[in-house]
Amino acid sequence: MEIVQKGEIPFVRLLIPLIAGISLAVILPTPGRTEFAYATLFSVFVLYFLFIVFYRRFNLYRFRPLGGTFVFLIISISAYILTLNKSQKLDPTHFSRSGGDFLLGIIQSEPKVSHNILRFEAKVVQTVDSSGSRATSGNILVTVKLNEVDQEPFRYGDLFLIPSKFTEVEGPHNPFEFDFKSYLANKALYHQVFVNEARIKLLKRDQGNPFMAYAISIRKRLVERYTCFISDRDAAAVASTLILGYRADLSKDVQAAYSNTGTTHVLSVSGMHVGIIYLVIEFLFRRMGNSKRLRFIRPVLILSLIWIYSAVTGFSPAVCRAAMMISFIIIGKAINRNQNTYNLVAVSAVLLLIYNPFFLLDVGFELSYLAVLGLVYVYPKIYHAGYVKNWIGDKLWSYTAISLSAQLATFPVSIYYFHQFPVYFLIGNLFIILPVAFIMYVGILFILIPVDAVSVFLGRVLEVSISLMNRVLYLIESLPNSSLSGIWIRPWEYLAIYLLIFLVILAFALKQKKVFITALLIVAGLALSDSLKKVYRLQYNEVIFYSLRKNTAIGFFEGRKAHVLTDLSPSEKTYSFSIKPSLEAMRVSETAVVPLDSRIEQQHLLCDDSFIQFRNWRMMIFDRKKPYKQVDNPVSVNAVLIRNNALPGFFAITNAVRFEIMILDGNNSDYTIKRWKEEARKFNFQCYVLKKEQAFIVKL
Repeated sequence: MEIVQKGEIPFVRLLIPLIAGISLAVILPTPGRTEFAYATLFSVFVLYFLFIVFYRRFNLYRFRPLGGTFVFLIISISAYILTLNKSQKLDPTHFSRSGGDFLLGIIQSEPKVSHNILRFEAKVVQTVDSSGSRATSGNILVTVKLNEVDQEPFRYGDLFLIPSKFTEVEGPHNPFEFDFKSYLANKALYHQVFVNEARIKLLKRDQGNPFMAYAISIRKRLVERYTCFISDRDAAAVASTLILGYRADLSKDVQAAYSNTGTTHVLSVSGMHVGIIYLVIEFLFRRMGNSKRLRFIRPVLILSLIWIYSAVTGFSPAVCRAAMMISFIIIGKAINRNQNTYNLVAVSAVLLLIYNPFFLLDVGFELSYLAVLGLVYVYPKIYHAGYVKNWIGDKLWSYTAISLSAQLATFPVSIYYFHQFPVYFLIGNLFIILPVAFIMYVGILFILIPVDAVSVFLGRVLEVSISLMNRVLYLIESLPNSSLSGIWIRPWEYLAIYLLIFLVILAFALKQKKVFITALLIVAGLALSDSLKKVYRLQYNEVIFYSLRKNTAIGFFEGRKAHVLTDLSPSEKTYSFSIKPSLEAMRVSETAVVPLDSRIEQQHLLCDDSFIQFRNWRMMIFDRKKPYKQVDNPVSVNAVLIRNNALPGFFAITNAVRFEIMILDGNNSDYTIKRWKEEARKFNFQCYVLKKEQAFIVKL
């Protein structure tokens, strides 16, 4: 087992309490605790100072761990305070607390256009009303409906004025739906606004960071060159993504192919991409190292170009991590000093987390650092476990070890966040490593030689190479069971898997039975948990009324079987986003998606016109598009569903049915919902509105 001295990894020791403090602030984000945190920090610092002063006088060396505990607490509490102070939502000057009729903002991201919808992130600098303006802070997500399709009237750095009609970003409304609110909150975006183009007024250009504006303009021009000289749209999009980190033009089919083959990491500019850029730059400036005058200018030029490239690709956490690590390597070489790899990884993480503590919640940040740790620690152990004499065989084994180590370190994150595992990741990664490197080098050459005649040739080379690479990935994706999807694990299972990986590695390193036994106990615990979930699902019966904006969906769950009555098709985006996750998370093995007006006669489910009975639970649907039938004797049901602005009034419905609760579907107009809510208050009956609210769940 590799022995690392504490003095070699000071930033590793600093990183642990830093992460602990940030995590505590994320779990307990209460502004009122800041004063208490400052008082606690001061108290711990005083105690630490007294510990140092009286260390020898009172022989406190017997309590040496106490000193480390004080340092841990000081760093953790400082990180806690830093995170709270960086949280825009807790800032008293946040625009959401300032009122005002209008918002004055500056565009902070490159606007993205999809048909006639334009989206961008903006920093709100002032709120404005008739009494004047007030300086504010905070970011907002702006969505603009354009008058013309695919036009781009706004760009990074524009100063604009919009009505202050913002709303808080909504959380998930349906079980296991993607939590867009948390995703945006991790990017310090808590509010959004939707406006027509006529309601947003452009005041000034170029009010953003000049360096970022220049980097974005460079990327835009280069993306246009790729699009111009590569005729295949998917190939041009992949080239722009691989080399420049511009993902806006990637089609869903291409993204799915890379995701299902375990090669999606190549579409995110990270260590490999920055490393290739570094090798190219170092090669171009190699002769400068032979001159005493230019020896110290060379690292400055290389560092500058590395960070310019990072800016062009968007300064993602993965890019920043790679650029920072390479920067330390370059500086170390310049001053003839070796560095510990673990310390390099840790120092980059510490600096990034101090700059933005919320990077800790970024999936890209987590994947990037876990992959690096896998390569640094696990790769040598896997590689040296086998020996191949043949040079080609040795290279294949090396690439295999790289893929296995990175996958081992990151697959729990992929399962937890993306709920899938690419079965053929090894085949995909062994195939893609050489084509990606070749495409990167040709793509860089394409940028360095902006001559049309050369660009036509290189563009053709890129198009053929990328198209061939995509075809092979499509072929791998088409193999049976290429991706295991619908894998849902709970947070404790996610942590248990990482603990298991750590213990298995430790067991092989230390060769201790106790560690092996502990690892086996975790495996048994995970297996028992999975079995209990399956048994629980077999006895599970419930009805889910999904909260949708324009459609209706009702799920009837019986064990691992489900019937979904809906006006949606399984191929529609709303179905995939709002309904499918719950089916996968509940481990439904048999799903029948049927139209709302279907007639069903099964053992526990009966659907006849507007009447539905599931086991002993009954409901009636009132729909404006369906003729209302008069009945002599009211039918007793548990619930009635009002959809499509059904016209019958309260007395007309009560003459037909006796119900316990009325459910108002999301496709009813606001006026209809308001009318029924007033009726509910007037006649004292229970009413539940699905529109912009949580799904209604009935457990049987």
